Amino acid sequence: MDLTRESAERIFALFQSRDIDAVLAVFAEDAIVFDPHYPVPEMRGKAAIRRGFAWAFGNMEKSVFAIRTFWPAAGGTGEAGNASARASAAGSGATAEGSPTSGASATCASGCAAMEVDTQHVFKGGMKIGFQQVFVIEARDGLVTRLQSYVPYPPPGIGGFLATCLALKGRLGVPASPPGAAGPQEGSPCHSRSGSSLPPSRTCVRGRA
Repeated sequence: MDLTRESAERIFALFQSRDIDAVLAVFAEDAIVFDPHYPVPEMRGKAAIRRGFAWAFGNMEKSVFAIRTFWPAAGGTGEAGNASARASAAGSGATAEGSPTSGASATCASGCAAMEVDTQHVFKGGMKIGFQQVFVIEARDGLVTRLQSYVPYPPPGIGGFLATCLALKGRLGVPASPPGAAGPQEGSPCHSRSGSSLPPSRTCVRGRA
């Protein structure tokens, strides 16, 4: 598959048609789909992908994917662009390791592309949501081998919780601790008169504790 904007739009059109067999027909048997919106974000192989898409189609009445910006492989799509990417990787000593999804390659055998997509979903019951996401698609021998969604949300787990807390701290105007700081400085609202920091159960906001 030579991944162009038009071929990517055809893939999204299949999703919008909600024909699961037609959608799966464009995926390789060993394809990997990663989408954080799904109950199991990483789906390996067509059987797992079918379960994921069946869940999505079963919960949504309508989906619309509109490509806002499209980035083909370095130097263009197809073998010419991939030859350029392979040459660049060879010159820099880069390898396929470190890709977000194990099994995905740093260079593409037949095509790869990234795209910024405006997404609209209508769930059963009428609830609507709209958001932007970035998709990375890789293909081999005319079939999609990797489809991965990147969304503008904090990461999950403790990392996402800490990122949210730091962002809230910034919005409140609380200055960041200087590098190497051991804790609250004397005289700050988060420092006790005895010189020790307040217990962790106390929450400190700028100007008061």
